[in-house]
Amino acid sequence: MRDKAARGKDNFALNPVAVNSQELNHYHFLGVLMGVCIRTNANLNINLPTLVWKQLVGQRLNFDDIGEFDAGIPARLGRMLASGGPEDFEATFSDMFFTTALSDGTVVELEADGAKKPLTFENRSEYARKALYRRLKECEQQCDDAVDCALGICWLSPLADGVRRRVRRLRPL
Repeated sequence: MRDKAARGKDNFALNPVAVNSQELNHYHFLGVLMGVCIRTNANLNINLPTLVWKQLVGQRLNFDDIGEFDAGIPARLGRMLASGGPEDFEATFSDMFFTTALSDGTVVELEADGAKKPLTFENRSEYARKALYRRLKECEQQCDDAVDCALGICWLSPLADGVRRRVRRLRPL
């Protein structure tokens, strides 16, 4: 969690830069655990942010979801977009480029050579769109791996037909 997140401080966060096979095995294990719980009708109490839960069940993410995860980015993007003019904007955001920090603090480029592209009053809307999209999707691969594994376990279950129907409603296969 980053920057004064009011809600969700007791939630676990997924590591957005865990992309090698050894790290992704942890998310496979989470998927196995979820699949076993679905098969056995057991409760699995894991406090995850809305941003993660929505991705796990295939719901659409929105601007409010990032606020639970990082209260700073909606406020920063709001100030950026509401900036009165080029002079006001430059006074506040002159040292920024097309990069953003993920929830773990890792700085990523929002486009090729983004670290060299300065943020200006003219391109602020493009920056805001790309930064919000990147932050909303930062743990998509980890969530997809967990879901794929959970579904693999559920498909073997006598409950598979019911699970398949629920999953198809929530997440197109």
